Amino acid sequence: MTTGEGFEPYRHPRFEFSIPIPWGWELLEDLRDDVAMAVIEPGSVGFRANAVVTVEPVTLDLDAWQTAADEQLPQQLPNYVLLDRENLQRDGRDVVRRLGHHVAADTGSVTMEQWAVTDGTTGYTLTTSVGTLSYDSLADMFADMAAEFRVGPHQEAS
Repeated sequence: MTTGEGFEPYRHPRFEFSIPIPWGWELLEDLRDDVAMAVIEPGSVGFRANAVVTVEPVTLDLDAWQTAADEQLPQQLPNYVLLDRENLQRDGRDVVRRLGHHVAADTGSVTMEQWAVTDGTTGYTLTTSVGTLSYDSLADMFADMAAEFRVGPHQEAS
């Protein structure tokens, strides 16, 4: 993994993925069966930006899995609006990227970006979330994280 300035490499000890994480952000691992890791912006006031990787078994192809997610998100997030969804290619893998927005009394206005990919029968989703007014200041950092998000067996450099 090539890690740019401001990031440190991270490889999950159990699940087969790696991602650069921002220096100084709080790392939490295995929060639930499906939440492999999260990094949370430093600070303690208001909504803290974060990046979360979820891992789950999938029996559908990537597009069908993400279409089902599109149907579930409005039920899970208050006042959810899908802003954009696109199909991408990264390292020869199909990736679905979505940009969404939701608003709740306890979090305020939140913008989230997701990148979903499958490896065999395992689905991985990187979700980044930030207070909407701060999105511009973290969007490039989140895109850098997503660009280096890798799933599958770790390949040692030779």
